[in-house]
Amino acid sequence: MFGFSATAVYDLSDTMQLKSISGYRQISGTLARTWTVRPRRCRKSPTNSHQWQVSQEFQLLGKALDNRLNYVGGLYYLKEHGYVHDFVPFEALLFVDDSRERRDQRGLCGILPRRLSD
Repeated sequence: MFGFSATAVYDLSDTMQLKSISGYRQISGTLARTWTVRPRRCRKSPTNSHQWQVSQEFQLLGKALDNRLNYVGGLYYLKEHGYVHDFVPFEALLFVDDSRERRDQRGLCGILPRRLSD
C-alpha cells in the first residue's frame, strides 16, 4: 500500500480562502489459498489485485455581509482503476474471474448557514 495527500491554503482576501486537497492511493497484492479436495488433493488458488485512485478537491471558504455569513463552496474529482484476477481450480476445470473497475466521479457542493449570525 502506498499513498499521500497534500493540502494547500491560499488567502484570496481578508474574507476569502481557496483550499486545495489532493490525494493518491495505490494498493497491490497477491493472496494464495490452499483448497483440500477429496480424495485428499491440495490445490492452490492465487488471487492478484491492484487498485489506484487519485482525487482533487477545491474549496472556496469565506465570510460576507460584515462577517455574519460564513460559506463554503467546492468542486471534487475522483478517478479510480483496479482489477482482481482470481484463479479457482474446480475438479478438472479452472474458473477464472477477471474483474476490472473504472470510476470517474465529479461533484459540486455549497454550504450556507440556516440563519445569519447577529
